[in-house]
Amino acid sequence: MLKVALDFDCVLADTITVWVQIYNKKYGRSIKRSDIIEWNLCKLLGISEDAMWEIFHLCWTEWENLPPMEDNICVGVEQIRKMSLTDVVTSAKFSYIESIRLWLDSIGIKSINIFSKSEKAGLDYDIFIDDNPSTALSVSECGKICLLYDQPWNKKVHSNNIIRINYLSDAVSYINKSITRRL
Repeated sequence: MLKVALDFDCVLADTITVWVQIYNKKYGRSIKRSDIIEWNLCKLLGISEDAMWEIFHLCWTEWENLPPMEDNICVGVEQIRKMSLTDVVTSAKFSYIESIRLWLDSIGIKSINIFSKSEKAGLDYDIFIDDNPSTALSVSECGKICLLYDQPWNKKVHSNNIIRINYLSDAVSYINKSITRRL
């Protein structure tokens, strides 16, 4: 059976929108989500790594404030789960797994495995659905497929085995075609 690794932040949950709101309040700025055009937030915004992670900490611990990336995203996840062995694989620290589980449960995604892994490319999955440009490139270099969830910070990433998607329904279509080709 096909194995799919599904990222959490900015694929399922729109973490960056909440991150930007907290950043703006804390630093008296008025940046927009669309201004986040680079993965390296520290470099882009001139903040320390500790400051960046402090804001992510607030995002994950106040999980009730995280909007889903799409309306009815649980439907897309369920369709993917019907076609493959699907796990949520996030680079969020292990200590936030319970918050992620509560968020997933709250939007109707139940009984799914969640793993915390910063380096994903070497994991035993056939397809990765992610927004991180570095992960996409690493996955591609391993000869695996990355369905890159289109975001302002990954626009410059292009490589073999990277397929850009705008919605989980695009991933559902790709996975369905992959299964059909295997038969």
